[in-house]
Amino acid sequence: MKQILHIKRVVFPVLGILCVAFPSQITAILPYLAGAAMGAVGILMMLPYFCHREAQEKMAYGVVFAVTGLSFLVKGANALGALGTTWAIIGLMKAAKSLRLAMEAWGNRKRFVCLLAEFLLRLGLATVLLFDPLGKVPSHVRILGLEMIFTNIRLTRTPKSGSKSSLEEIT
Repeated sequence: MKQILHIKRVVFPVLGILCVAFPSQITAILPYLAGAAMGAVGILMMLPYFCHREAQEKMAYGVVFAVTGLSFLVKGANALGALGTTWAIIGLMKAAKSLRLAMEAWGNRKRFVCLLAEFLLRLGLATVLLFDPLGKVPSHVRILGLEMIFTNIRLTRTPKSGSKSSLEEIT
């Protein structure tokens, strides 16, 4: 499963870099690129269940990723608003995780400033994207690109404490 997460952490940031560098050109094909990437990640997340009958929660998240990705592929250019909203919600979930980690670090008297900065950045990007995913499409494609980059790159190490929920592993 860690290999799947590593693939996701490469595919989405690369797509994000393309969005930032070529927003006008990417806008037309973004639902196809993101849809294919989400569909592939979703299918990869489902494999452990089919191969070994384990990881039921990951299977469930994989189904959601695959269906969402397929929906973006089918709707094409009409999926831009939904795509922006989807990534905004994922970004908000990441922001919540960053805040939880910052609070945990602060409570344990450990360094928390980078985690707090990560929270603020993720929250800001996700909020802008959430409230106006179609306003100025190329500008929002850049924001979507930044969100794809920052939601899949760890700015700090996650402290090892107990077991993570599968939602934390996925997001």
